[in-house]
Amino acid sequence: MRHIPSRTELGAFGLVTQRSALALLAVVMGVVVLTACSSPTTQGPPKGEATSTEQPSTEQAAPSADQSAVATTEHDNYVTLKEAPGGCIQSVQFIPMDTNITGGQPWGGISTSSPYTPGGSLELNAKAGRHDSPGPAQWFNDRAPVKISQNNNPIKNLNFAFMGELIVNGATYTVAFGQGNQGSGQSPWFVGGQGFRGPFRDNQSSIQTPDGKFELSWNGKDSTNQFELAATDCGQGSLTTDMHSNVMYMDVEGGGNLTGAFTWSDQYSITDGQPWGGVTTGPGGDFPGEFQITAQAGRHGSSGPAQWFLSQAQYMIGGDTWEATVPSDLNFAFSGLLTMTCSSAPCGSAPVGISNYPIVIGQGSTGTSNNWWIGGQGWTKAVCPPSPFQDVGQSQMCMNSPDGSYLMMAGESEFTFGIVSN
Repeated sequence: MRHIPSRTELGAFGLVTQRSALALLAVVMGVVVLTACSSPTTQGPPKGEATSTEQPSTEQAAPSADQSAVATTEHDNYVTLKEAPGGCIQSVQFIPMDTNITGGQPWGGISTSSPYTPGGSLELNAKAGRHDSPGPAQWFNDRAPVKISQNNNPIKNLNFAFMGELIVNGATYTVAFGQGNQGSGQSPWFVGGQGFRGPFRDNQSSIQTPDGKFELSWNGKDSTNQFELAATDCGQGSLTTDMHSNVMYMDVEGGGNLTGAFTWSDQYSITDGQPWGGVTTGPGGDFPGEFQITAQAGRHGSSGPAQWFLSQAQYMIGGDTWEATVPSDLNFAFSGLLTMTCSSAPCGSAPVGISNYPIVIGQGSTGTSNNWWIGGQGWTKAVCPPSPFQDVGQSQMCMNSPDGSYLMMAGESEFTFGIVSN
């Protein structure tokens, strides 16, 4: 006979069944909770062991503040090649070949200004974004192991770089340009190439083409996007019978109380066969108190003008040269009167009024540049103070006037001299 459970038995069975089901549910949910919510504690590796790179950290995966704020605006980025004073450059062209730019930045190509004319400049415009990184710098350094790098500072980051063919007076050279970032809107340029010679000068601001025929230089005075170009044989016979405007500058520092002037004596010496058009003077230059002296003449160095110069110079100083150097060859030389006027005290040890000093001036050449010399009877060697003249650069040679009232200094500039009162 089949047993039919009573109500009491059914209630007891139901309670047991309910409790068993709840226990089972609790076990199941416990497993789910452990699986979904509990993870093992992450610990770093033992000291001395490398961490795994399979899962980057938050710092590695997230962009930096600078990266997240990088602008991608395309800019006009200009770099200029201009003829150095008397550089004998007849034609300049640039043909772009290749480029490299920081990832994510726009690139719109390179254009050039109107065709170069002698005495002028060629302007390149690279339309690009500006954000520096190591990639373009490495690309540039590989293609320009010899470069103008402004005081030889290493180039670690650039906004972009490009290379191409630079054609100067019909000769072709492969060069690379790069633009950096110094902050505050400053974007200095660099230039160089394979096989180039140099860098030359104390501040690493000059290089020569592989064949030595041309020099690229940064003179340290103009903006950081301008380079000068000159033929290295310009002072030794290139265009031997051409007339040139040869300009030098005298910068007088005296707070407005002191002025200077030069009067040509009509006496001169020039290499045989070279044209001569005389000397003129007048205001000129970029700074108050500066005046210019211009000699219309050909350029070819020889010993004759140098000997004529030395015969009238008890002591002398030269632009972009160093002490204990005298010119063995000059393109030309001329003499005249330097007039210094102190309008009112104070003028240091200089007397109020007019002081006249006979001087002799000559133009020679150093490297690829036509540098100038000044000397005179009674002038004596002086210890150079720190230069107050931006256009003269670091003072290298100095001399005192015959009466000791004035000091004249020459520096890194080939064609600018400074005068101060003692």
